[in-house]
Amino acid sequence: MRHKYLRQTSIPRNFTVFVRNIPQCYAESSKLEDFFKQCFSDEAVLEASVPLNIPSLSRAVSQRESILERLEHAIAKLQISGTRPWHITVSGRNVDSIDHYRSRLEEHNQIVSTRISLFKELSLANVGATDGQFVDMEISTSDLPETQSKTANNIETPEQSQTTEDGFLTRSISSAVSILNGTFLPDAMSSPDAYLGLADGVSPEEEVWLSPNGSDVIDTRALEIKHDTGSAMGTMTLSAAFSECLDQPDAEQTQKFQSRLTQSLQTSLSKASTVATKASSSATNVAISAASNVVRGASVAASNVARGATSAASNVASKAVMSASKISGIVHSMVLGEEGRPFTAGFVTFTKLSTMNAALQMLQHAEPFAMQIEDAPNPQDVFWFNIGRTHKDLQVGLLVSCGLTLALCLLWTIPISFFASLSNAAAVREDIGWLDKLFDKYPGMIPVLEQLAPFLVVVFNTFLPNILEAITMFEGPYSSGRVAASLFVKLSAFMIIQTFFVSAISGSVIEAISEILDDWTRLVDLLANALPAQATYFMQIVLISTTTIGGWELFRIVPVVMALLRRYVGPSLTDKEKDKIYFGLRPLSNPKEFEHADYSSQLILFYMVLFVFAIISPMTPLITAFCFAFQACLFRHQFIFVYPKYPDSGGKLWANFIQIMLSCMFIAQVTIFGLLGLKKAVKQLPLYIPLMCITVLFNLYIRQTHFRVAKYLPARDCLKADLDRDPDFDFDFLRGAYLQPQLKAE
Repeated sequence: MRHKYLRQTSIPRNFTVFVRNIPQCYAESSKLEDFFKQCFSDEAVLEASVPLNIPSLSRAVSQRESILERLEHAIAKLQISGTRPWHITVSGRNVDSIDHYRSRLEEHNQIVSTRISLFKELSLANVGATDGQFVDMEISTSDLPETQSKTANNIETPEQSQTTEDGFLTRSISSAVSILNGTFLPDAMSSPDAYLGLADGVSPEEEVWLSPNGSDVIDTRALEIKHDTGSAMGTMTLSAAFSECLDQPDAEQTQKFQSRLTQSLQTSLSKASTVATKASSSATNVAISAASNVVRGASVAASNVARGATSAASNVASKAVMSASKISGIVHSMVLGEEGRPFTAGFVTFTKLSTMNAALQMLQHAEPFAMQIEDAPNPQDVFWFNIGRTHKDLQVGLLVSCGLTLALCLLWTIPISFFASLSNAAAVREDIGWLDKLFDKYPGMIPVLEQLAPFLVVVFNTFLPNILEAITMFEGPYSSGRVAASLFVKLSAFMIIQTFFVSAISGSVIEAISEILDDWTRLVDLLANALPAQATYFMQIVLISTTTIGGWELFRIVPVVMALLRRYVGPSLTDKEKDKIYFGLRPLSNPKEFEHADYSSQLILFYMVLFVFAIISPMTPLITAFCFAFQACLFRHQFIFVYPKYPDSGGKLWANFIQIMLSCMFIAQVTIFGLLGLKKAVKQLPLYIPLMCITVLFNLYIRQTHFRVAKYLPARDCLKADLDRDPDFDFDFLRGAYLQPQLKAE
């Protein structure tokens, strides 16, 4: 069945892998795509997507969604009441709600669109940040180079400067990137030296470097500009020089560009974007743009600073080489700061199932943990907030998760052992004084508590999934499927250790724990003594778990109560509002996903009880058979009519289930072996040893390749699915499937 699921060509996850711990040199969508194209072929890789650190864009998208919901709510009010709603703003103004929210929505649409465009421009320009620190560039003071007379003849006219805003932004960012990357080509000049105005005494370190193909590539190692403020020479950073030279643009440009940028970007981003907006496709145009401001009537001070900007472009192009990685970091920090920095994880989508499965099973990098490839979840199942966590962060989170789980397991022993001990009130009253007094005063409570003991254990265990799920989130899972897999292992361990073993020895748990601490081999003897008397107790737990939890599941008691509360609490004018969760209150139209981990861990307990008590109490197989049949009918109905189809991992959880169940089988056989030894069953023990050996050998055999075969789709099936596919297969459903939702929010 799993192979049938993996062969489906309509599921994006079957064509995609998730890559973690990407080296910095590949931490960019285009570079990661090129890496896998080199590993396989150009046709085999459809696209790669490395998510970005975009907190401000995420906030902008979230704010826009909130404004949209308020606008829809206001429109719904108008349609119902026939009068336009009004409200008081934070500033105290009484405004029309529809007009106010519509205006704010347009502003946020512009903000989101601008920022997404900026990220796309940076991506197209191959700007990948590799350094977390902002690298500022000092500008020393000195005489201006002799370039003004040469740039005066190339001042662009107003007609030449009339371009669309989006096109101008595209060229501007590309120009800034080309200048700072040291790839500026002054082909319009007769020679680089003439353009730069280099003196005869220039040192070899400041000479113009030539590219390998002989073209004149102006180098950008030393970023120093010299400008005259009118009364004294000053020093400023490159970003400050560009911003200052554009502090006094003409009214037309201000109206056209600055209104959008100042509304959409924060102050530092606005200044940096203005730099990009005024930069052209070459250093010549940087000088032209600055001089153009002078021609159009800028002040004398702006003219001097503009000459400084011209000098900046010249000296930037004339002095030393900076490494490509640092230049990328400089541009990135100048324009966006930390915003837009790529994460060290991403998704790679292939065009063939065979290529995807090959990549999934191959070692991609010589460094441990680098380029760690795992199967991708479905796009709607991705936890984007965990994608950017580093390897160190994940390792620390895993350690914290294991520590908290162990501590919880120890603490959980106290209430579970107490509830389980109530099943034998006569024994527990000897250990707990206040219970002895209580039972003497109210003797009728003894049979009541003995019957309630299994129910109390079952009810108390219902709190476990939520607690362990919160602990699991420390591990940084990137999908709900990963959460379910880790949670299932933890819950299964709790069911085996707490609900089974602790309950089995809880008749006099204090003495039992003391004996185990003194000699851990006493555990088998203690279990052998306690188990025969606990058969009824465990059968009660199985029946109560099935009937109580099954009844609540069938009649949907909790969801119905929450839906009734949601009906009267929270906004519910529009369909979107009716389906929205409000402070944990979920409507019936938006059902919660099925808790696979919780349900499967209960089955582990059932199997453990069956394996141990099948030969001790002959009624156990009949009771567990009834419980399995009841739950099969119950959940088949729920899956068809209640629960959503997603998330669906294609049965990955069941591989873990089988492995744990095989371990339970061996643990049960060891327990039975101890019971036979305690009863001095000399004839039965030799006959039981071969069964244990067969179980161990079967475990070793099935763990060799069976789980690997179940995890991956075989190459033959992959090739068959690829060959049977339509030659004109449309990959549009895969393009952009794993792009961050915020970047698709235009």
